[in-house]
Amino acid sequence: MKRFAQIACFFATVGAIAAEPSRQLLIRGWEFSVPTFLTQKINDGPDFTVTYLSSEKKKMGMGIYEGCCPQEASKGQPGVGREEEKIAGQKASWAIWEDEADGVKRVRFEVFLEVSPERPTSEKFHLFGFAVSTADLDLLRSIVRSAHRKEGANQMPEPTPDGVAHR
Repeated sequence: MKRFAQIACFFATVGAIAAEPSRQLLIRGWEFSVPTFLTQKINDGPDFTVTYLSSEKKKMGMGIYEGCCPQEASKGQPGVGREEEKIAGQKASWAIWEDEADGVKRVRFEVFLEVSPERPTSEKFHLFGFAVSTADLDLLRSIVRSAHRKEGANQMPEPTPDGVAHR
């Protein structure tokens, strides 16, 4: 039964992404399938990078943190549910909960993945998101589920024209 649920989850992910035109986003040798209606913004910190994807119109967004010290946003939140599954061959534990911001109820998620699962280090992906509807949250989660290692992709950060190396 568990295997059936994983297969159903995979096809739901493929269906959610296929319903929207998408582009490929490459981060640290990982490829994510991202709907084109989501805007992208990158914030570089001293030892981390966060790629934000959002839609103001749909009141939804997510972030992909890459670095050594991710913070667990769900810790201490009331009513956090957990869902276990494999993402790109890694065991993953989704945290899902509800909150309210500016009088609007939202559903949120977070999940952590190893950047280099073949040689685990302290470098992690912290993938987190929010949406006002569960359908939109499922779409954001489908981006996470689409993650896979791109063969031959450079794992090291590339410097940008302004000299900043995105992680």
